[in-house]
Amino acid sequence: MEGAPCNESGNTPLHWAVQNQHDEVVRILLAKLDNVDVLIRNGFGKSVLTEGFAGKNQEILKMLLEHSSAAEDALMGVTGQGLKEEGLQAMNEGEEGEETEVAVTLAIGENDEATAAVVVHRLVLDKLEEPERVLQIREMEIKHADDPFGQAAAEDTTGLGVWPASLILARWLVIQHKELLDDATVVEVGCGCAVPGLAAALHGRPKVVHLTDLNPETLANAQENVQLNKESFLVPDTAARVHVTAMDWGNKASYPAGAIGSVDVVLGSDLVYQKSLGPLLSQVLLRLLRPGGKFLYVAPATGRDGLPEFLDMLSHGAGLTLVSEKEAGPELLANPLEGSRGTGEIEEDDGGVEMEDHPQQEAAERADESFFLHFHEMATQGVMYKLYEFEKQ
Repeated sequence: MEGAPCNESGNTPLHWAVQNQHDEVVRILLAKLDNVDVLIRNGFGKSVLTEGFAGKNQEILKMLLEHSSAAEDALMGVTGQGLKEEGLQAMNEGEEGEETEVAVTLAIGENDEATAAVVVHRLVLDKLEEPERVLQIREMEIKHADDPFGQAAAEDTTGLGVWPASLILARWLVIQHKELLDDATVVEVGCGCAVPGLAAALHGRPKVVHLTDLNPETLANAQENVQLNKESFLVPDTAARVHVTAMDWGNKASYPAGAIGSVDVVLGSDLVYQKSLGPLLSQVLLRLLRPGGKFLYVAPATGRDGLPEFLDMLSHGAGLTLVSEKEAGPELLANPLEGSRGTGEIEEDDGGVEMEDHPQQEAAERADESFFLHFHEMATQGVMYKLYEFEKQ
């Protein structure tokens, strides 16, 4: 609320009401005051929305998120400090911004009217064993929101965004299946932003990684993500062996060169959402995998038309064996954004008292805020995700 009275700490009345968990006061302030802004920061750099996340009062948080000042474009603008394309170039050259930033919003295009929102997430997939390894993933605004799937596979723009299943698959691969990557031929089908495929290159030692999709804009964005991470791959020359390929599942001629019958690991996340896709994807797996090759798949347990039939088809028609099926646990659902605390981690001072207003705590709060905004299903654990491991016979 621009121009609103604030105390010596920079707290506005709305800050105070949220900090003290006064639901009704928050409701009145949001409804009655002019120029209310839930993103305004106090003297400690905390916005009203940040205080809402810290308080964990779901009713207050819901009111704040539904307010017009928390619209997606405003949230993205504040998170990224309004950086433009030169910000991405600076990041590629190694220039760092504020330590507590967990995401960067950029715009691409020749003029402001033609720009599209872009966010670069910095992900730490294995905070216990490899906390220094950061995966940078750029996602873009999904085009044609009223019909993002389009009339043909090549028109599907949903891959421009990062979906929770891809984050869960990437962590599952890195934390529990890294041994599969040694000298392996890896193919990610329907890669979108390529989180799992690039995780394989960042944390493993694969022979080759093929990132495949069909929509041209999605493929261009996947290539940008390769560029963002190529200097950080575990093995320096891996960048020359990470390929972005336009692959039509129904056209064998479009498959990655030499991949048919020779792939060690196929990665897929939330690919089957209508019954017609299941038979096509099962055929792709049968063609790609070598005997003994693995298919790792992550998807919501419910709400996907054709998923049960697809899973059954793999075991009975595609010549694969279901090795394991389990729910994604807290380790895989925890916030992967850089700056967030690990699962169960508590920040304390030497006297055993939890620290407040510490830079690390502020970074963690911002990471939690960004996690909730961008990956709400994971943050609230409101959706059960299943992990499926198949092996070709």
